[in-house]
Amino acid sequence: MEEKYFMRCPCDGRTFTSDEWSEWVRTHPSSEVVHQHGEFGFNIHGVCMTPRVCVDWKNSVCQIKITTAKSDNGRWNFGVSTCFWDRYSSSPTRFVEDADKGFDNEKKAIVAGLDMAKKCCQQVLDDIAFRGGIPDDDEEEDKSRARGVSVLPKLNEAMVRINQFKSLYNPQQLELFA
Repeated sequence: MEEKYFMRCPCDGRTFTSDEWSEWVRTHPSSEVVHQHGEFGFNIHGVCMTPRVCVDWKNSVCQIKITTAKSDNGRWNFGVSTCFWDRYSSSPTRFVEDADKGFDNEKKAIVAGLDMAKKCCQQVLDDIAFRGGIPDDDEEEDKSRARGVSVLPKLNEAMVRINQFKSLYNPQQLELFA
């Protein structure tokens, strides 16, 4: 009986049985680059280990980082890492295996990443408004933690910056000197 594969590398199509995968994981670091496309190196899981950092902004309570990478098929993808007051979110830049997925240019990928960051920030703003600026009822109040209303100006600053970055990377904007 033929053993079915357990894992497939999205970058190079290699397949592993369960035993082969266990051996590979045991003998290789997860950060090892197994596929290179230009400046972008991808690991066995299809995560770009050398993404291009396109947006890296922070203030005292917020942080936004947007990264991009291009796959062999010419498609771009983005990664997002955000911190908005008490919420953290991170999604790595991944290899685009399917030519129908991803983005046809880097600017579109960046704007999609900024849209995701904006959604995360808006959720925090909505939660603060819903709770009236106080921490969740089921949490013990931490006197050192800022109340929601005190971080509103910094969260609003983050929203303004996200919109500025979206205007800067607008894929519809005419480029005279590209």
